[in-house]
Amino acid sequence: MASIQNAVQYAGKLSSILLVLTVILCPIPARCGAVYSYVDSEGHVWYTNIAFPSYGSSEKHQRISSPARYKKKIRPAARQADYTRIIREAGKYHGIDPDLIRAIIYTESHGDVFAYSRQGAMGLMQLMPGTALELKVSNPFNPKANIWGGAKYLRRMLKRFNGNVVLAIAAYNAGPGAVEKHNGIPPFDETRKYVRKVLKLWYKFRDRS
Repeated sequence: MASIQNAVQYAGKLSSILLVLTVILCPIPARCGAVYSYVDSEGHVWYTNIAFPSYGSSEKHQRISSPARYKKKIRPAARQADYTRIIREAGKYHGIDPDLIRAIIYTESHGDVFAYSRQGAMGLMQLMPGTALELKVSNPFNPKANIWGGAKYLRRMLKRFNGNVVLAIAAYNAGPGAVEKHNGIPPFDETRKYVRKVLKLWYKFRDRS
């Protein structure tokens, strides 16, 4: 029994190390093989391109996508109509304008449910592994789980910045710490372009609504 427990603990530690290596050494999943989700004995979820053996009944290991489905695809905004119901439900539950959620989705992933960035952000709303873990999103490539998780995180940013939508959007991109450090939108070209694009799309979607 002790040897099995030690093996489980080792697998958990190994999975966290491989998660980092996956992000650093394998930024483009389409070239690195399938991506797997792995739940360790403490209930922590990890994502990696390496399949782990099962060390006990408490271990859960699942292949969540094949390489072919990870190829980056830029789809038109109309593609997001597939997720309209999910977006509306998530927006209503978290008290966020669904069109704002839609604008972030399009800006982050262009509506590609299998989008994966070089930094390791995943899915429609580009959740980072640590954020997905904190939000209890077990599969970031599941549209509903990703949108609800992203909406929940956006709600946190809105609350943290007293309902200031612009700062919440900036925090979604650069992190709340950066926004607080600079007492406003961080002086990052990427973040400033991101905020402008999200706002432009938000107004556009609202006009259509």
